[in-house]
Amino acid sequence: MRSSFFVAVLCSLVCSCSDKEDQHSILDEAPFAALTDSIQDAPRDAGLYYRRGVLLYEKGEAALAQNDIEKAWKLSPREEYALSLAGLLSKTRGDTAIRFLESAIKARPESIGLKVTLATTFSDRGQHDKALSIVAPIIAAYPGQLDALMLKAEILAEQGKMEEATAVLESAYALAPSDAALAHNLGFRWAEAGNSKALALADSLIKADVRGTHPEPYLLRGIYYTSVKEPALALKAFDEAIVKDYNFLDAHLYKGELLFNQKKYEEAAKAFRLATNISPTFGEGYYWLAKCERAMGMTKEADENFDRAYRFDTSLVEESNAAR
Repeated sequence: MRSSFFVAVLCSLVCSCSDKEDQHSILDEAPFAALTDSIQDAPRDAGLYYRRGVLLYEKGEAALAQNDIEKAWKLSPREEYALSLAGLLSKTRGDTAIRFLESAIKARPESIGLKVTLATTFSDRGQHDKALSIVAPIIAAYPGQLDALMLKAEILAEQGKMEEATAVLESAYALAPSDAALAHNLGFRWAEAGNSKALALADSLIKADVRGTHPEPYLLRGIYYTSVKEPALALKAFDEAIVKDYNFLDAHLYKGELLFNQKKYEEAAKAFRLATNISPTFGEGYYWLAKCERAMGMTKEADENFDRAYRFDTSLVEESNAAR
């Protein structure tokens, strides 16, 4: 989902709050003081509040940032202000983000960005029918609206409707073949389905990669060859992806799963250990490492890594408990 730059900024940082006693002093200190002075001179300038709000969030002052961005929105109901505020509210207040987005859409009914963000929020909560009811009229009115198309494909895939999801992605790709995220999503669907179009797409992406630094096309090859039961070619492709980017966790994960399914537990465990060394909080890596250790009779080590798996990724609790 490609949304406002400032939404990405706001949603990627850790929220922290300041007590009221410190608020005024913080706003009067660097790096906020210059913007605070400008706001005092032009208290109706929404852009100044927004700029200070973004800066406050970057510095970990989420509560103050929210105040400023809410003020900016009230002064000037611009789409980017609403998207940023929605991003903040989704991190801190749950349903408040949905209520705000619904009210913001009433203020800016022409905003596709706000509607897609609301649909995404519903989708993230598993309310797929509500999400689809929002994106359907967008796609009907604007058949080339990529954000809506990609969200629809994502929802269909989560519902297990893989063929429908792939068809939507193919329609989107025909409209925007140069969109990298779209190409990778479609390639992944093709590869998992064992569709040879995945190889042609991977080849085109490799050719377009002038610097030769992107591992994703090789991952697509590996997934395709895994799907069509060509493990030697799949392993070669995963290794090529790792050569392109040693820190590419997906390549280590797919390689390890391939080896695990071949009952090459020691080799698989090595791949998963590398992944957890690269990212010590990689829950899925610990989960698969534990499965390898369990298969090798290393019960104590397996239990420790199952514990690590769901400590870092709570979605793995049931799987980890079932695999013990």
